[in-house]
Amino acid sequence: PLEKLDKVNGYTYLFKDSGLPSAGIIAQEFKEILPDIISTKSPLVPKYNDEGEAEGVEPDSDLNNLIYGVEPMGVIGFLVAALKAEKLEREKLGMALADLKKKVDLLLRNE
Repeated sequence: PLEKLDKVNGYTYLFKDSGLPSAGIIAQEFKEILPDIISTKSPLVPKYNDEGEAEGVEPDSDLNNLIYGVEPMGVIGFLVAALKAEKLEREKLGMALADLKKKVDLLLRNE
């Protein structure tokens, strides 16, 4: 999970419609590494009858216009796995450091 985590970024941005600040991630980045946590939906477009009168809305059939979203629980699960991997790596480094300290102490005592 740590290698995958390196492939995504956190962003700050302003909403186009309101100008309000926010923060988040980009679904297209996660789509490459964890496609199972990505949701898609088609934007709604106006629907017209044969006379050109609006009759409501319908999903856009153009797959190039899909709207991507990230499932928050999927991201949380991914981050938990990454934190556990990081903890394991930290513990290994701690044991290696303790071993090195013992060896240095032995060397210093033998001088």
